Amino acid sequence: MSIYELINEIDNEDIVLPAIQRDFVWDEGRIELLLDSMFRGYPVGIVLLWETYTPIQFRTFARDHVPGGIYKFEENKKGRRMKLVLDGQQRLSSIYVALKGTFDGRKLYYDVLSGRDSDDHSEVKYRFEFAKDAEIRALNREQQNARKKIGSEPKDDDQEEVAYWVPLSEVVGRNPRDMQKLRDDLSAELKLSSDDKLRMELNIQTAGYALSENSEILKTQTIDSKLPASDEKRKSAFDILEIFVRVNTQGMTLRRSDLIVSMLRLYWADASELLPRFIKEINDAGNLNIDNDFIIRCMFSTAGIGTRLDFELLRKKTNVDKIQETYRDCFNAIRSTVDFERSRYQAEH
Repeated sequence: MSIYELINEIDNEDIVLPAIQRDFVWDEGRIELLLDSMFRGYPVGIVLLWETYTPIQFRTFARDHVPGGIYKFEENKKGRRMKLVLDGQQRLSSIYVALKGTFDGRKLYYDVLSGRDSDDHSEVKYRFEFAKDAEIRALNREQQNARKKIGSEPKDDDQEEVAYWVPLSEVVGRNPRDMQKLRDDLSAELKLSSDDKLRMELNIQTAGYALSENSEILKTQTIDSKLPASDEKRKSAFDILEIFVRVNTQGMTLRRSDLIVSMLRLYWADASELLPRFIKEINDAGNLNIDNDFIIRCMFSTAGIGTRLDFELLRKKTNVDKIQETYRDCFNAIRSTVDFERSRYQAEH
């Protein structure tokens, strides 16, 4: 599939994220660099999907990403066909936000006059930036005012670099007539040289090719693709968890607590929202930067199964049952400790 076909399936909620997946953690800089790689035609990896009808817990992709946000999970109770992302969710989430949504309230803009060659291939070639509309209007107005001072016949060897920012979603979503009008308007407003006009034309074509035509940039592999729902060759949820663990312990390694949270989510559906909500509650109240590692160790201890972050312990359902039975006591103990420390700090200061 092309990247745009993948994004359309995400938009239609045909491709979703299983509860075992981690949160989306990439920042703006990494997303912008990913887009630069894609527009250069560089391969950016493989997306591994699982086609299933299983009534498993999942969430849809966030169109408008807010760092630290809490996700809402659903269950595929009607057994509809869907594709769950086992590997590649950071890249897919990045592209989805870039093309369809926002990152912390900022839209992704594309400098349609970038794309200049450099001797240093590590430098960014195609420029992208997440920004507010008002910020971009100010930047573009600045460019327009500066270019008005240039003569009406700019030379092709003029070394001054001109920039103009357009929402990426508009570059790839406009019809040909609107794109031609955009090119004509920019050429007239900015008094573009013939080199700049050619670069803008190539940049717009590059966007369309990278996102809609070049299927080599982001490869897709789908497990159990097109098998009937009742086919005995279909993988179980436990097979998929094992695949997920093995894929994610090669390359960018998951922390042990991340794997433990994934296993808890598989056996205990409420953990998908309970854990992130509690961590947010504690950190909002005390600014302590408490993470999954600390909470999981406390839950293990309260359940009487030790404090080692050993996900093998969760292969026994009885251990998960113990955690479910005692997690409220654990959470209340942490709340009491945070309250005590806050009171003591306030008394001393």
